[in-house]
Amino acid sequence: MLLDTLTIIYLTAESLIDIRERRISLRMTAVYAGIVLVMLLAGVNSAKRGLSFMAGILIAACSLLTGGAIGMGDAITAAAVGLSMEPARMLKLLVYAFLSCAAVSLVLLLSGKKTGKDSVPFVPFLLAGSLIAFAVG
Repeated sequence: MLLDTLTIIYLTAESLIDIRERRISLRMTAVYAGIVLVMLLAGVNSAKRGLSFMAGILIAACSLLTGGAIGMGDAITAAAVGLSMEPARMLKLLVYAFLSCAAVSLVLLLSGKKTGKDSVPFVPFLLAGSLIAFAVG
């Protein structure tokens, strides 16, 4: 529960920065990841967290393959969040994040507020995905 709360607080703060400035605070991410690692070393269930961390690595690979269409900061954020949860929950988080991002992007495209060349900040969708994943279980 404490780890879930910490994750929501972290993603909320990063979302605000991502929306306003279109960047990720690497310092905040490092602090968050450090706290999570200390909690894991102190005995919070750490089984299979490496698999969840790998989700961020996969997003980083997508960032490189797409020429930065997905930001590297988004990948770093996903990797840090992956440390805090089991793989099944991380998979749900990512599915909900990508689906909500796709839905909002479609609405923005259809309404003419964005074009295919525009980008949207992704961390708010990681936050939405985490809230849905926490609620669903």
